[in-house]
Amino acid sequence: MDSVFRLLLRLILIPAGYVVAICAGTAVILFGQWRIGTLFATAPESPDTVVMLVDALFTAGFLVVFLVSTMWLVAAIGVLFSEMFAVRSWMFHVANGAASAFVGAQLFPTL
Repeated sequence: MDSVFRLLLRLILIPAGYVVAICAGTAVILFGQWRIGTLFATAPESPDTVVMLVDALFTAGFLVVFLVSTMWLVAAIGVLFSEMFAVRSWMFHVANGAASAFVGAQLFPTL
């Protein structure tokens, strides 16, 4: 019974962790790389400008999720491999992240 509970817990925790990693990566790209926070800081006091900036933020979020999904799919292969064979090494996960970033950079070189 204990092994069934652990299996069900893994079936819930692994996809939840994957979704959290996707959200964290998207937030880093949006706020770190594109510096959207500086757009809000330099915005004039016009309400229309603020609405346009918020619209750009949400549009950019969907665009990033769409374009970078290829990197997440490559990373998912490594995650599935590590879960099947119980690979818990941090070096494996770092190499998996580097490989997925390399594939994404090769697919979208002009971004």
